[in-house]
Amino acid sequence: MRIAKIALLLVLGSMALHVGQGAAQTSATSNRHVFSKAASTETHSLRSSRSKFLLTAEQSEGRFSIVDETFSPGLDSSPGHSHTFHSEVFFVISGSMEWIVDGETQLLGPGDLVYIPPNTLHAVKVLGEEDVHALMIFEPGGYEHGYWARAEMTEEQRRDPEAMRALLQIMDVVPARSPSAR
Repeated sequence: MRIAKIALLLVLGSMALHVGQGAAQTSATSNRHVFSKAASTETHSLRSSRSKFLLTAEQSEGRFSIVDETFSPGLDSSPGHSHTFHSEVFFVISGSMEWIVDGETQLLGPGDLVYIPPNTLHAVKVLGEEDVHALMIFEPGGYEHGYWARAEMTEEQRRDPEAMRALLQIMDVVPARSPSAR
């Protein structure tokens, strides 16, 4: 059991190093194009969201990831989180969501977007009974690595606070402290 935990942390740590080096790289192949076909995208589902990875860091030479997101009614990420070294853009295609970014609350609907720079506390809530469909652009790329690492974890590892802390580090997620913990 302890060896499995150490092995998991080593794998997660090596993935964090890879994600941390996800900034754009120049190479002889930097003008390589990519077509993303809906039938060939990898999808990951969690309790209240579904993520389809349309463009990965590997496909964009680390520049960014593009994710087709579906968020279910009831999703509420309060008290939120921030990211140390990456930014996000969420573009709403359908549905309605409330964003709290750096203390400012905005209602976003179809055609609206939010840009969230690094080190900015943010949280989101789905409003109403309709799914929210959105595109997320993650810069630099690598967001998908956290999903792939989580998919490899056992249920026991997902209940392990140390393993989950390592996973959040890979995903560059810094959880906000809840008001009651302050």
